[in-house]
Amino acid sequence: MTKPDDRTALWILDELWNAPPEVTGTLTDEDNLEYGKALFCAANGDGRITDAERDWILGYLRAAGHSADNLEALRSYDGEQDFESLFTRGAQQLAARVCVCDAIRACGADGVLAAEEVETVRRMAERLDIPGEVVDEFVEIYRQEQELKERRVALAFPGGFGA
Repeated sequence: MTKPDDRTALWILDELWNAPPEVTGTLTDEDNLEYGKALFCAANGDGRITDAERDWILGYLRAAGHSADNLEALRSYDGEQDFESLFTRGAQQLAARVCVCDAIRACGADGVLAAEEVETVRRMAERLDIPGEVVDEFVEIYRQEQELKERRVALAFPGGFGA
């Protein structure tokens, strides 16, 4: 379970989602494991999970307060489970759109947001009754965020990190 007193998890969930502390305390280890599996299923949409995608997902989940047991279970997860069985109950239903957004971010962690990965996220969203327009909007937001990140980094390090 995400601990409501885990300052790192509380900070990142507030920073990204304006999530109040009481929400994080409602997610069980099982909920969190399913969430992680859904991200891996999306990243596997192009037939493989790259090291960068795996590292991003595990790092994100660690920062969000997922248990060491869940992280270990996901470390070698292949993302081949049918995600239709995921997000079918309780608190996870509330996080469905967040998962779609996070799935897009996970898919792009290797620098390539493959069309097959976006299509997998689109199928995931359909099964969660999330319109395709929402997926399109999240993809556009992701691309804009990546452009802003590149601008920020270039401004902060005009000669690169080694200069």
